[in-house]
Amino acid sequence: MGGGGMGMGGGGLPGGIELTAAGRAAIEGLAGRQVNPRHFCTATNIFADWQFDRHVNEIIQTEDSITLKYGLMDIERTIYMMMDEHPNDVSPSRAGHSIGRWEGSTLVVDTVGFSEGYLQAGGRGFAKHSEAMHTVERITYNAENQSLTREYTAEDPMYFTGTYSGRDVVYASDVPFEPYDCTELKDEFIQH
Repeated sequence: MGGGGMGMGGGGLPGGIELTAAGRAAIEGLAGRQVNPRHFCTATNIFADWQFDRHVNEIIQTEDSITLKYGLMDIERTIYMMMDEHPNDVSPSRAGHSIGRWEGSTLVVDTVGFSEGYLQAGGRGFAKHSEAMHTVERITYNAENQSLTREYTAEDPMYFTGTYSGRDVVYASDVPFEPYDCTELKDEFIQH
């Protein structure tokens, strides 16, 4: 699947959220390209990296799970389709722990268990999420134009109030999926 567009607020923070005191403290002193996680071969988040720079993603579906392999930063997410609740002992990760269910032809994905990361990092400002972030994605396939539309929301009572939300569309691609195999650029950006 190739990339599409992302819903973000213009300038400053992503639309729909206000940082808490802890959220402001988490980004204090962050500025410029030196802290963009992609320059350190680290994913930004499960939202932006799904469609950033139009990398090809891969989806593998079995009876028990759906695996999303991101073409950017080699994020791999497993959506467990046979679970009703998240386990209590989830190890935090950039991809989190996802469980899914079908509502008609729409896949609803509930994710918790994130390691601290970025909602936004770069030229438009910085916003981080904590390990308390909880997301819900609704993914629908359109057979006519071979697209996946994803609508998502995220809440994080530690780092922001309100709801972070967006929508993106990706399309089937004739180009095969390839691992990203990131080359770290931190030394180049720290020197400049």
